[in-house]
Amino acid sequence: MIVDRQGRRFRNLRISLTSACNYACTYCVPNGKRLVAAQDELSAEAMARGVAYLIEAAGIDRLRITGGEPLVSPKLETFMQAVGQMGLSDISLTTNGQLLARKLPLLVDAGIRRINVSLDTLDAAAFRGIARGATWPRSSMAWSRRVRRESRSRSIWCRCAGRTSTKSCPCWSIAWSAAMNCVLSS
Repeated sequence: MIVDRQGRRFRNLRISLTSACNYACTYCVPNGKRLVAAQDELSAEAMARGVAYLIEAAGIDRLRITGGEPLVSPKLETFMQAVGQMGLSDISLTTNGQLLARKLPLLVDAGIRRINVSLDTLDAAAFRGIARGATWPRSSMAWSRRVRRESRSRSIWCRCAGRTSTKSCPCWSIAWSAAMNCVLSS
């Protein structure tokens, strides 16, 4: 078990599945080149073994998967299938949402409880400027329709950072019909 000086136990693990990303945002890659996977990244199996070890040795019971953009990783399916069977109380994922519609069934089957869709702005022109041409409205609508179909009885949480009202959140229109809850942050 990992305990800090104040006696708090740490049970959460954040793991970056890949450094690759399908965007080339100005704050992340100033030279404009898309990030690719590092040649020395761990395999999905090695990462899953590491998570299993930390569950046993340190009492980890919550996992957050990040990247780069985890949905672009060829390791995603193997890793998700492995950690989905580890008995974690919570598995969450942070994504830019571009590939979410396509990957959602895999995520739901693996036991994802929360999805953090990270959008820099709701202004389409500003988003294109930040992400160097990427468009979020089309991708967010695609994943929102897919969530409506796939979530059935499961609750999937979506946090859209920086929103001041639920109506400015891209998941607002599906929040009530899809067992998807939008948590606003300041």
